[in-house]
Parts: sequence; structure tokens; C-alpha cells
Amino acid sequence: MKPDGRDPGLPSLDRLTAGLATALRPDGSAEGVTVLARERNRDESTFPTEIVTCLVGRNRSPLRLFIKYGTSRFNRAFGHRGDVA
Repeated sequence: MKPDGRDPGLPSLDRLTAGLATALRPDGSAEGVTVLARERNRDESTFPTEIVTCLVGRNRSPLRLFIKYGTSRFNRAFGHRGDVA
């Protein structure tokens, strides 16, 4: 845990909200995306993962998402990283 309370390897709340908006909103607007909870996945391995509960757009039913973060650098293992990245 960093001094500001963030987990290393996980994006800030603002960056997470912007990423969710890009993936889930037709116009990419962060307006209407509200993160309700973030829970670090205890079973992660190579890459950081978390479970995010959020509200998106007019659909005000909570949405739970499993999010796996990657990296631009990775030791090559004959071009294979394993399971879904």
C-alpha cells in the first residue's frame, strides 16, 4: 500500500473511471460512470487484478467487473504469456 492509500499496480480512481468510460460509454465520457467499490483480487498472479463495482449511464443497477491489468513490458516466453491477458 502506498502512503496515499493506493495499491501499487492499480490505477488511481480518476484513471480507472476514465478507462471504464472509454470501454463502456458510447461517447467515452466519464460522466455517468461512478465507481462504488474496488476490491483487490486475492488470487492474482502475474498481473494485478481487481473487482470493481460501478454504475454506468442511465442503467443504475450496479455492475461488477473483473479487471485484469497488463503491462507494455513482458519477458518473452516464446511469444506466449499464458492465459487471457
